[in-house]
Amino acid sequence: ASTTAAERQAIRRDAISEARGAIDEAKTEIRKAIGLIRADDPEVAAVQRQTGARIIQAFDSIDSQLVRAVEL
Repeated sequence: ASTTAAERQAIRRDAISEARGAIDEAKTEIRKAIGLIRADDPEVAAVQRQTGARIIQAFDSIDSQLVRAVEL
């Protein structure tokens, strides 16, 4: 229950920081998983890596949109 604009801004800043931290953690875990892909079929491994890369791109996009949304 913030009472001033400064308090609300601080809460918003903390929430954004936590959200960005969660996004970064998710990207790190995805990169680790990509590094552990060991498929017998090279084509399957390539597809799995590409899928992981697309997921990371999606998280990057979310992070960028989050930054734009809060800086409006």
